[in-house]
Amino acid sequence: MILVVTAALAVHLISALAHLDHSLTLITYPVTLDYGEGPILYQIDAVSNGESMYGPINEIPYAVGNYPPVYHFASWFMTAFIDDLMSAGRLVSFLAALGSGLLVFTLIYSLPGHGHSPAVRAFGGILAALFFLNQYTIFLWSVTARVDTLALMLGLLGMQLFILSIDRKNLAYWFGLAFVLSVFTKQNMIAAAIATFATAFLIDRRQTYIAFTISVLAGIIGLAITYATYGEQFFLHVFSYNLNNFHWDLFLENISKLFLWRPAELLMLLFGPAYLFMRRQRPTAIPGGRETSPDISLVLFSGFMAASLLNVIASGKTGSGFNYFIEFEAAGALLVGLITVRATTFVNSRGLNPEHAKHRRLIYLGLFILCFQTSFGWVTKHNDIKEDGISSAQRVMELVASVDGPVISEDMALLHRTGKPLLFQPFIMTQMVLEKRWNPTQLIDSLRRGEVDMIVLTSDIESETHQDRFFAAFTEIIETRYRLLEETGSFLVYVPL
Repeated sequence: MILVVTAALAVHLISALAHLDHSLTLITYPVTLDYGEGPILYQIDAVSNGESMYGPINEIPYAVGNYPPVYHFASWFMTAFIDDLMSAGRLVSFLAALGSGLLVFTLIYSLPGHGHSPAVRAFGGILAALFFLNQYTIFLWSVTARVDTLALMLGLLGMQLFILSIDRKNLAYWFGLAFVLSVFTKQNMIAAAIATFATAFLIDRRQTYIAFTISVLAGIIGLAITYATYGEQFFLHVFSYNLNNFHWDLFLENISKLFLWRPAELLMLLFGPAYLFMRRQRPTAIPGGRETSPDISLVLFSGFMAASLLNVIASGKTGSGFNYFIEFEAAGALLVGLITVRATTFVNSRGLNPEHAKHRRLIYLGLFILCFQTSFGWVTKHNDIKEDGISSAQRVMELVASVDGPVISEDMALLHRTGKPLLFQPFIMTQMVLEKRWNPTQLIDSLRRGEVDMIVLTSDIESETHQDRFFAAFTEIIETRYRLLEETGSFLVYVPL
């Protein structure tokens, strides 16, 4: 049995170390790892120059500032330690992912009112943290210059402060401030807040009302500051322009991939909480005189997973990706840790008779299979570092730098690296055209006049991907007014006829 437990932890630890090594390499990788890094890069640049990233969309640049500015300011701060903006953004995401893993550990280690030994809680916390860090979704988004992992870390911080507030009353009114920062990092990261306030309400209604009121007031102050800084454009960009159409087929596709990749994990996460609820104990006293259920962590973590399904459903929105599963992955890791602690304590408390020894072997064998599947997943699907990708991107940057006028590129990071101003953000503005929320006449007219010296695509005009990225009038202009100058790697470079 000890051998099985050691093997399970070893598999996860080896994967985590490989993950760490690969991530450190990707932080300085000179090519974009995800389409969304380009817009974020220009937004960080605007913040660092004291400019607004929420401009009128009928003026150049035709672009949308998708998110509130907390992540962008954090990335700007990181440029004090690393010069490159994109690497600084990736470093923020990477450190936030590590911070989230640490919080997963501390949330399990600080389980309230259960009587679990420190060794058992440490074992469950380490397993949960490694389980979290080795998730394929976490691996992908921990090394991209995106807002997700920072927003997640702040949400987990709020949950941890709430757990600590059970014994430390001075924290009881302030845990919600972490959720405010999380929402000001990514506006739909609300699962942790929903689960925590709902759980807090079960413990102390009056205290929860006060904590919620303080959080709302902090949010109003934050909105007032952003309005004073950016005006009404902030609200339009973050709450209106960023809303894309929902497609059930995209949602079902993402969900099917989730189940196909990790069937064992999902079955355990679905049935594990139900099993624990059926075995729940009577309420016990918490130090300080208050009463709470010994299953308060189960309520919190299960509520977190249930609330995270809001973003899982939102993965059907045009332009969404597996980053919409990041809260679900964190909730799953917490439940893995909780189930491990509860199961270990249960078996240990029953002695070593043959029946319970059999249960213990089954528990640890299941955990080992779970660990192996999780660790193997990202190893087989991770971001490859491709030298040909670097060379083709460098060639395109040479071509972009060779023209004097404006350039439109799907990979907007290439423009930033060559010092070109942003003219047009293809994907999100195309969605706004399709939804009749933006009139592209000015852009189309400038293209007809040949005022755009180069267009760089990362998909063929006839491909389905291209049709999602560019509206029909733009594609028609490329076909009738531009010619293919060069194709290198995944890039197609067009110039006027």
